[in-house]
Amino acid sequence: MVTTKGHMAVNTINGRNGLFNVATLRVDIGDFIVRYEGLDQYEPGTYEGEFIIRDIDVRIRPFGVGKIIEPVAYLEGLNLYNADENCKEEIPEAILDPADEETKTNSFSKLDLASKDPDEMSDEDLAVLFGTAWPLGSQVKLDPTVGRKILRAQVAYIKHLKVSKSIEYEYDPEDQTWNLQVN
Repeated sequence: MVTTKGHMAVNTINGRNGLFNVATLRVDIGDFIVRYEGLDQYEPGTYEGEFIIRDIDVRIRPFGVGKIIEPVAYLEGLNLYNADENCKEEIPEAILDPADEETKTNSFSKLDLASKDPDEMSDEDLAVLFGTAWPLGSQVKLDPTVGRKILRAQVAYIKHLKVSKSIEYEYDPEDQTWNLQVN
C-alpha cells in the first residue's frame, strides 16, 4: 500500500445501468483511472487529499476496432482536505460501469432491492438494503464494500427522501458521511 497526495476528478456518466461515477487520480507517481467502492457518493468535481492506493494494475480492453490501455489505481481509502464541486475535468466516455465488473457476491435480496423504486420499499426492505445503518440517523456513514449497485440504491434512496418526505441529507466528502439538514 502507498499513501500519496494529489487530486481526484469525479464525473458522472449515464450508462446502461443508469448514472454512475468515474474518476481519474493525479498523483506524483502518475495518472490513473480510480476504482473505489465509495465513489458513487461523491458529486462531480475535484477533490484534493491523501489517497491510500491498495494496488495498481494495467487494464487492456477492446474499444471499437482498437484497444484501450488504462492504468488503474485501486483505492483502500482517502482523506480529503479540499473539495471543489465546481471544478470539473473531462473524462472519456469509453469508461465501463464498475458495477458491470463487480465480482463481489451480494445476497439476491439486496441486488433485487437495488432495482426497486424507492417509493415501493417497505421498512423491512430498507432494513435489508441499509443493514446496520438502518434506521437512518442524523449522520449516516454508508459501507462502500457492499458493492456499487447496492451503494447506488442506498444513495438514491437518501436523495429521494428530499422529494418524498422533505428530509434532506447532504454528503460531506471529507468526512464521507451523509448529514441530516435541519431547516
